[in-house]
Amino acid sequence: LIGSLAGPVTLQKSYATGGVQGGGLVGGLIGRSGNVSFNVPGLAREDDVRTIQDTYATGNVTGVNNRAYFDADSDFGEGYVEFGTYAGGLLGASVDTSTARSYASGIVSNEQPEFAESLPSGFMKYAYGSATGGLIGAAAVTSPTATLNDSVVILDSFSAVTLQDSTDNPKGALIGRSIWKTEPGPQTQPGVDLSSIIQNTYYDQT
Repeated sequence: LIGSLAGPVTLQKSYATGGVQGGGLVGGLIGRSGNVSFNVPGLAREDDVRTIQDTYATGNVTGVNNRAYFDADSDFGEGYVEFGTYAGGLLGASVDTSTARSYASGIVSNEQPEFAESLPSGFMKYAYGSATGGLIGAAAVTSPTATLNDSVVILDSFSAVTLQDSTDNPKGALIGRSIWKTEPGPQTQPGVDLSSIIQNTYYDQT
């Protein structure tokens, strides 16, 4: 339905039934909800939040790797680098966004990028890896003044998605990956209790 949703806004009473396939940020309803990059923290304003409510998506979501190719004359030599995808049944990436009374069904599948042995694998997986979620591929907070549950709450929602991802990508029945990134560098907030932000929300594959 929407590739990128930006600015303080409420999206409500909306749905999508078609399938979607792509790389980067892919969701059944919205590819990305948020104004800033995970890798550029601290740019969000306190009022720069989005609310998604009374929505659903029922189509299949397929995440695929992107590739950047280099010719023989480049600094890297001839070859390519792969970049992963955040794929979710409802949202690919939820940045400073709250979701209420929404659901997703269908199939969510994803690929895992391969990185050259010469590259630092931990950093590459953090910065360019994939994540797969039944409802949200990756949920993140970027404001330096916000706590996780100030900006991200998943309320009265559910996923009936079938996950098809046999790789070691981060994955979850509701959220594939959660990020609290308020400082530059490859870090997430330790000790985040996801039960404080996931309220009356469940996964069902019966």
